[in-house]
Amino acid sequence: MRNLRFRCTCLLLNLALLLGMAGVAAAEAPIRKIIRLSELNGLERSHEPVEVEIRLERPAAPVIDLAGWANSIVRVLDISREPAAVVPSQVHDIRLPAAPAQLLARLTFFADVPAQGESRYLLEIDPAAPTGAPPTGLAVSGEGVTRTIENEYFRIQTHDPSGQIDQIDLKFANHPSFRFMHGTLHWNPDFIVLNDQYPKGNYRWWYAHHFNQPDYEVEAGPVFFSIRRHQLIPGQDTVWMEVNYRFYAGLPWFLMESRMEAMKDTRTFAIRNNEFGFATEDFTHAAWRTESIGLVAGHRGELGSTPIFHDLRQGGHVLGSALPANLPWVTFCHAGNGYGYASLRLDWDNRNLLTGHPAPLYNSRTVLSEHDGGLYWFRSLVYAPRRVGGELTQEDLIRMIQPIPRGSSYYEKNACLFYEFEREAGFDPIDQLYLRLTQPLRVSLEEPESAPGN
Repeated sequence: MRNLRFRCTCLLLNLALLLGMAGVAAAEAPIRKIIRLSELNGLERSHEPVEVEIRLERPAAPVIDLAGWANSIVRVLDISREPAAVVPSQVHDIRLPAAPAQLLARLTFFADVPAQGESRYLLEIDPAAPTGAPPTGLAVSGEGVTRTIENEYFRIQTHDPSGQIDQIDLKFANHPSFRFMHGTLHWNPDFIVLNDQYPKGNYRWWYAHHFNQPDYEVEAGPVFFSIRRHQLIPGQDTVWMEVNYRFYAGLPWFLMESRMEAMKDTRTFAIRNNEFGFATEDFTHAAWRTESIGLVAGHRGELGSTPIFHDLRQGGHVLGSALPANLPWVTFCHAGNGYGYASLRLDWDNRNLLTGHPAPLYNSRTVLSEHDGGLYWFRSLVYAPRRVGGELTQEDLIRMIQPIPRGSSYYEKNACLFYEFEREAGFDPIDQLYLRLTQPLRVSLEEPESAPGN
């Protein structure tokens, strides 16, 4: 139903634009608005992605490439300079509002704003004015879900046929290359599906890396490239999954969102998300920030860290499931080679989409693990024992199986950051990004006092 609704919306939108609307014409005079950005949290903002909701007059003539048309008539200028300079911008997420003569869209551009200060940019909608924005260095190649995304900090390749992140090569420190011997670097979200007659018939663990040429949507431009994939993975009819990546020009981080939804009543041992896997030699230390970051001025909560490999540690887990599920961030770093990778947990929502009630959680934790040559972390949402051993019998396992009602949904939004690790700065780059992303700029659209020149 989700895919059908999306296709119907796109079909209606394109059909309306191709046929045109009687009596509807594009505005002849340029439209100008001032975008005022206010920084209220004492954080210096540089090359910060800013998103603004805008309205466009619907074109009078038929349009095939709607995004291309919108980007050809919209530009953003930095009016703090003399003369004003065009900055890279991107129009995306174009929608039909109730007003028949207009379209709704989002505009994303990069901005600089001083701490506790303001900046003003000019939004200009003018079919006669060329955009003239400088190149950003964001490069994307490939087709379908198999892409190579490159900016000044990294080169990332996605997997054929799933579209999950498969390879990462960094362009700083000692230029490490990340691969995971057991599969794609980004494995999940994932969900164990039990046979109806379990323990007869056992169970199957389904991951997003089991996507097989899933449906996808792409937004591409000079500011970012995004690809959203979704599928009821072939071979099962229990769980629907969706994963969205957004990669920015000139930034060492990208956004990742995922969602799982139970399509029928089911039972499970495990539901997990936010898992990335690496080689054991890629990192030397793990670290994390406690849950109080940003809540009290001047206090960022407690910082924890540990060597990944230690003679006194028993078993394969680095910390097992000792950490809370919703930490502000978790990271691996290589202290000698001077780089790190962090996952910043920006948002999560675990609820039943049909009832509005909370979706089931059981033993929800952050797990850091080293196992069979692989080093990885993940967040458990449901994580019950599933193997007989020690004092656990098969009857114990059956009692701990978790019922998952139809409609149960598990959502996450994370920023994935690559950073240079220096002992003096420690993990400050992660803290600074976390604070900026969770305390965004205040954005307002205003009428200009007079039409600025450009």
